[in-house]
Amino acid sequence: MGYCKTSCDVKIATVRLYERGLLDLEDILNCCGFARRTWYRVLKLWRETGDVIPEAQSPRGRVRTLHREDLDYLQNIMSNGASW
Repeated sequence: MGYCKTSCDVKIATVRLYERGLLDLEDILNCCGFARRTWYRVLKLWRETGDVIPEAQSPRGRVRTLHREDLDYLQNIMSNGASW
C-alpha cells in the first residue's frame, strides 16, 4: 500500500490493542494497512513521548477560537455572496 495518512486516533487505538494483548501484531498490520516499520516507529514514539506524532508536527500555541458573533458575521457574508 502506498503512503496513506492515518489519523492519530487510529494509531492510539492500535497501540492500546497491542499493549493489552487484544490483537496480535500481524492482525493489526493487516487490518490497518501499516507497514511494519511504520508500526514500530509509532510504538516507539508512544513509549517515549505518550503521543503518536512527532513533536514537530504537534500544534503549537493556544487554540484560536471565534465567538458566536464572529461566526454569524462570516456566515452572513458568505450567504450574501459578497464579491471582492
